[in-house]
Amino acid sequence: MIRSFIDFFADEFLALELPRLLVIKNKRLGISYKALQMLFGMVCVVYFIYSRFFFKPVAVRPWGTSMWHEEGRGDGSKTVPAYCEDPAAYVYRQGDTFSYEPTTCKPLPSQEAVAATDSHNGLFVATYVDDVMVWEGTGNECGAA
Repeated sequence: MIRSFIDFFADEFLALELPRLLVIKNKRLGISYKALQMLFGMVCVVYFIYSRFFFKPVAVRPWGTSMWHEEGRGDGSKTVPAYCEDPAAYVYRQGDTFSYEPTTCKPLPSQEAVAATDSHNGLFVATYVDDVMVWEGTGNECGAA
């Protein structure tokens, strides 16, 4: 029984089969062939673990950033938002270095509220604007500034 197991093992694992034309029964060649297969498999596993290719982050870059802006609030009403009724309620002071004191609240023009940035295919949304000097005008008033 042990002899038949050894013969089965030798025929299955220690023989090199070529496309049904030739079977070489050589223990050294069979052992070398299987050892090289196992070595190659171990090298592949070690390489995959060492390179950690499955943990590398992939940056997603948008290729068609587009935007649109509709006048009015998001809920469709044209009324002034509650936070614009009392800007003094939003006064914030951080020590002597920073002070946020809004005096008015108004919607920005569409082209100023949102802008696409070319540097990183991003989108810039203005949330706070603190202008020292503001001039507003249309038409022929533009030349008077």
